[in-house]
Amino acid sequence: MDFLGLLLDPTGVIILAVVAIPVGLVIAVVTYVMIDHMRERRRANRRHITLRVDRITMSQFGDKFQPVESTSPSEIEALRLKRAMADVYVLDWDGKESLFDAILEYRGRTLILTRTKGEFSAQWVVEGLETDYFKRYAVEDMLLVVTILEHGKVAHATVKNPDEFLQYLHLLKNLRSVDIRNIESRWLKTVSRRPTVGV
Repeated sequence: MDFLGLLLDPTGVIILAVVAIPVGLVIAVVTYVMIDHMRERRRANRRHITLRVDRITMSQFGDKFQPVESTSPSEIEALRLKRAMADVYVLDWDGKESLFDAILEYRGRTLILTRTKGEFSAQWVVEGLETDYFKRYAVEDMLLVVTILEHGKVAHATVKNPDEFLQYLHLLKNLRSVDIRNIESRWLKTVSRRPTVGV
């Protein structure tokens, strides 16, 4: 049967519809994702912050939390650390400054950012820190935003490795300030990054 005959035959029409509809849907979805990816890439190129970390303080557990078994002093120190706190100043891509209180909770492996001055969203501070960490150390998802509260005033993020992230905060403090460019959204990070070897 030629193609014209297939079109005129009811069975042929059904077969073409069964094949064409799924293929069309796949093409539409892929096209939408590609267009959305390009748009988000352009947005990321405009996201730029200057970040400064000041006054890092730490608190530790009491003696009752020390391990019973003998360990090295460095291991005891790491196990006893309860939380670290820091002041984070951010100059956003509109040239406006905001101040955040950062609390790194060791027990729950969580970073809590709370804005105390300004209007910048805590979510983008987390994404900026994660972007900079990835560029420096090729470690993916050191920070993952899990909760945004009060219209961006507060952000909670899980921390893959609190010890290493605390060292990174000390680095930022010593650097005085750091420019973080091309801050990608979580969606763009997920679809763009290739798996890294070694963490």
